[in-house]
Amino acid sequence: MPGSLKCVNSFLVLAALLLGLAACQTPGAPRSRPDDSSPSDDDTSPDEPSPTPDEQWGLWHGVWQTNEFVFEAAPTPATLSPVMAALADGSIVVVSTSKTQTVVAGVDVYAQTLYLAHKLADGQWRPYLALDSFGWTTQNSSLAVDAAGDVNVLYSREGAPAHLTVVDNQVTRDSLETGPSPPANVSLGFDALGELHAVFGDWSLSHQVLTTGGWQVADTNDNLSFPDIVFYTRDQSDPAARLICLQYNETGVGYTLMHFVHGDAGWQGGPVMPAIDFYEAPHAVIDLTGRTNILVPSGQGLMYLVQDPDAAGGWQTEIVAGQDSEMGYQSAAIALIGDSPVAVFRDESEADGYVSFRTAGTWNTSKIAGFNGGFLGFGLAVDPSQNLHVIFAGYRETPD
Repeated sequence: MPGSLKCVNSFLVLAALLLGLAACQTPGAPRSRPDDSSPSDDDTSPDEPSPTPDEQWGLWHGVWQTNEFVFEAAPTPATLSPVMAALADGSIVVVSTSKTQTVVAGVDVYAQTLYLAHKLADGQWRPYLALDSFGWTTQNSSLAVDAAGDVNVLYSREGAPAHLTVVDNQVTRDSLETGPSPPANVSLGFDALGELHAVFGDWSLSHQVLTTGGWQVADTNDNLSFPDIVFYTRDQSDPAARLICLQYNETGVGYTLMHFVHGDAGWQGGPVMPAIDFYEAPHAVIDLTGRTNILVPSGQGLMYLVQDPDAAGGWQTEIVAGQDSEMGYQSAAIALIGDSPVAVFRDESEADGYVSFRTAGTWNTSKIAGFNGGFLGFGLAVDPSQNLHVIFAGYRETPD
C-alpha cells in the first residue's frame, strides 16, 4: 500500500498500546458532556456515565419508520464501540465491548469483554453471548457476515490482532500475523469470491487474507491509518478490494484522504482531493454501479464523495452538514438504501445526533430526537427488506 506517515514517537506508541488512542491525534478530540463525563468511543475508562434522573444511558437500536427512528434498548451489557450487520434472513447482529475494573486480593483487575447481541427477524432478541474476555486494550472491532450467516469479528486482543467466528452460538478464535503497528483501527470484509480480508494498524497497516492454511499477509505499509476495506460483491469478476484510509498531513493539520483499488499490479490509487484536510475516520460503501462512496469529516464539514470521471479530480464532493471537522468526528456511518446514500453522524460541539438522506443530489438532514447526548459508535445496516437500522450509545430521555 502506498502512502506516508511520519509522526510516530515512543510516547504515542505507548499510548496506543495502553490507552487505545490513535497515534497522531488531530485537534478536535471528543469533549466531555457539560454536566457529566461521557465515555468516548474508544475510552479506557470502565465507568458507565451517571445519567440524570430523567435519562438512561445505554446501547440503542433504531429502525427508520416513515420519518423517524423507532428505538429500543439493545439487550447487552456492552455499550462501547458497537458495530452492526444485517443478515440475509432479516435478522441483525451487534457486537460491542464492555470494560470493568475490580479489586481481587487487593490487586486491580482490568477486564474487557466482547459481546454479541442477535435480533431475529421476528423481532425477538436472543440472549446475548460473551465472545471473548481479556485485559484492557483498544476496543474497536469490525464485523462481517458470510453467505451462510456466520459472524466474523476482527478486533484487538491485548495489543495483537484477533479474529473469531460465531456459528450456531459456538465461538472459534484464531490469530492473525502480527502487523507493523498495533491493531488500533481494524476493518474486515468479504470479497465477491467469498474470501475474507482484514486490514488493521495504527500508524501503519497490514492487509491479510484468510486461506485454508490460516491468515496470510498480502501486503503491509507503514504509512497509512484509519482503514476501511470494501468490495463490489455484485460481480464475481471484480473481487478487487477498495481501500479508503488516511495519510498524515506533514503540515500538522488533518490528514490526506487516500483511495486505492487492489488489482493484479497491487494497490493502485492515491490522494483524493489533496487540498482538503480530512479527519478520522472515513467510511465507504460501493453502490450498484461499482462506484466508491465515502463519508468523512473534513475542515469544510462532513463531506460525501463519490467517484465521477467528469468531476474535477475524478470525485464529486458535497457537504452533508457542518462547516468544520467537528461534524461526524470519530462518530459517523454511511449506508445505501437501494442506490441512495444515507448518513448518521454526531455533532462534536453539541453532542447531538443526526440522520441525513441524499435525494436528487440534496442532503436532507434531521436531528435524532429523544436523546440528551452520546451518539457514540454510530453504525448503520440495511436489511433485505431495505429497512434502515442504526446503533449507538447515548443518553435516552425518560418519558414523563
